[in-house]
Amino acid sequence: MRTVKIVKGAYGYRKEGSRITEPKTRTDPPFDLPAAEAARIVDLGVAEYYTAPVVKKPSQSVATPSNTVQEPEYHSGMKLAELKDIAATIYGVGEAPLKSATSKAKVIELIETAKTALATIRATAQEAKTAETAEAAKAALANDAGDSEDDEDDSADDGEPPPELGTGEPVT
Repeated sequence: MRTVKIVKGAYGYRKEGSRITEPKTRTDPPFDLPAAEAARIVDLGVAEYYTAPVVKKPSQSVATPSNTVQEPEYHSGMKLAELKDIAATIYGVGEAPLKSATSKAKVIELIETAKTALATIRATAQEAKTAETAEAAKAALANDAGDSEDDEDDSADDGEPPPELGTGEPVT
């Protein structure tokens, strides 16, 4: 089996064992075909072999100064199918919005919206991680203060009354 992506025209795709033919066009995602059929439509110029880009998922990598995620370049000079592929595979744009997007500008808008959402998610995750670390540090400090026998514990009742605070002469 080989994965192909339609680049020109349409292809009548039939799942193995099915009698129903489904048209595949350049707006459809890549799909698998037997090697001989894939070679045939690639030779005709209807399709190209497709290799999925290797990309870390946003949940696996939070952008920090020492760990930045390389964003792919995209621009209006690219083919619509290439933009849709980047939108789906890199930014997780759903199939329904991509099918309804019929212009490069609309796909770029979808990518920009997804980028903004991912940046918000990354920032929220970083804030949560920072808050969790701060809470852990506070808990550790509280445990260290409570566990130490050498430290004088001012919170314990030692029988002395608290000092009386009165009004004094103003300091000038």
